[in-house]
Amino acid sequence: MAQSAVPLYGTSAWGLTVRVYHYSLHGLGLESEIPLPELPRTSGEHAVDVVIKFGPVPASIPHIGKTTEGWLISEHLALIEVDHVARYLVEGGSTISVDAVEGADFGLVRFYLLGAALVSLLFQRKEVPFHAAAVIKHDSAIAFFGFSMAGKSTLCGLLAQRGWRVLTDDRLLIKKDTGKFLAFPSVPVLNLTAASADFIGMGEEKLLRSTANFNKRIYTGLEKYSSGPARLSTLVFLEWDGEETRLDPMDPFEALTCLREQVNYESHLRLLEREDDFFKKAASLALTVPAFRLRRPKSFDALPRTVDAIATIHRASASYPT
Repeated sequence: MAQSAVPLYGTSAWGLTVRVYHYSLHGLGLESEIPLPELPRTSGEHAVDVVIKFGPVPASIPHIGKTTEGWLISEHLALIEVDHVARYLVEGGSTISVDAVEGADFGLVRFYLLGAALVSLLFQRKEVPFHAAAVIKHDSAIAFFGFSMAGKSTLCGLLAQRGWRVLTDDRLLIKKDTGKFLAFPSVPVLNLTAASADFIGMGEEKLLRSTANFNKRIYTGLEKYSSGPARLSTLVFLEWDGEETRLDPMDPFEALTCLREQVNYESHLRLLEREDDFFKKAASLALTVPAFRLRRPKSFDALPRTVDAIATIHRASASYPT
């Protein structure tokens, strides 16, 4: 995406003139006072859906409950507090205010901004993000669902070497559009352990920073990513298996149950009382898009067979209705 030809400026919460940056994420236009090197810059000529700014954030808000992680949320407000990092106030699905702790690791400030705060914003916009990765080939996407350490990022990195483009390696937004489902791009990075990075040949020159989870590190890989949505052709639920690589079809009810398990920050659904709405939308997804369970040994040696299995279902997806 093209970067701004000239600097853009705005007025901060403290009345100071600040530079603003424009990005795209989850199909939304972002205008941010905070530089976000994880994201590709846009020109600023597109509509702004979300404003991210520095500003004071209260210690509490009116709320209907606490998420599993301890955050306060209501229908249109969320307060996310991370010790020694920052407080984030998410409002109306359109604004995120960031009050960083003095001396905080700014990489961690961005980590929770692009993670927890953006997820709360998506829920405020009546969207449901999944804990999933997605890759594209020939304009159709395959989604991989799995909890942390399920191997999603490693699989994405290896497939990128085989000619696939990556939509996301960890958080996936799916929307229905005129009878088909679209997978939308997320933060264009790979979250990898050092061993996985070595295996797929991701060198230190691609290292952006460490994460706060599972001793992973964040690697840039913008040239391997897709900036636009793609038709979702297949759902794949990843599991470890000690003996062999197996690809088994799933019936829609089984897929629906697994989709509920993979909602990102799932306690938002319960607290906001949106379970019925979720199951209605997820049932349509499970009935429309074929689903498979992919079991494989927890070994780098098994990855070639895993890639072969994915290529098999991708070829089959060409025959599915669009």
